[in-house]
Amino acid sequence: MKIEDVLPADIRSCDPGLELPRVAQLLRDRGLAAVPVIDALRRPLGVVTERDICQAVANDSAGSGGTTAGDVLSRVPTCRSDEDLHAAIRLMATHRARRLLVVDSEGELRGLLSVDDLVAYASDDLGLLDLPTREVLAVLRLLSLDDRDRRRQSRPAA
Repeated sequence: MKIEDVLPADIRSCDPGLELPRVAQLLRDRGLAAVPVIDALRRPLGVVTERDICQAVANDSAGSGGTTAGDVLSRVPTCRSDEDLHAAIRLMATHRARRLLVVDSEGELRGLLSVDDLVAYASDDLGLLDLPTREVLAVLRLLSLDDRDRRRQSRPAA
């Protein structure tokens, strides 16, 4: 099974110059947790997530105005749409990444593959036999451990 077989059909993206309030509106209006940031040739530069926006606001870099998607984007691994889905799962595990930018053979954005997409597909009665559920759960476990460690590190010392 190829990555393109499980990619969500409707991909939204934004320009690196889009100001953060507009990025937040895009996420809210479309019910998204993240949006790819692309250059003029549709090549991905990174992803802006809800977390990126919250950190910018907490650091007050967004409070002064003028903060853009390009200022706060996160770098995430990239894979090709014609690659095997197992390769994407391994890439997520290796990089402990919740999302992968997916490009075509020309390097243009084709989509954003998330762990949520894999879980939804693995849960689908039709996809259950095609997707390695154990591998998806292993990636979720790694990400959960990362989140737990990050929360511990962010707590103030008593």
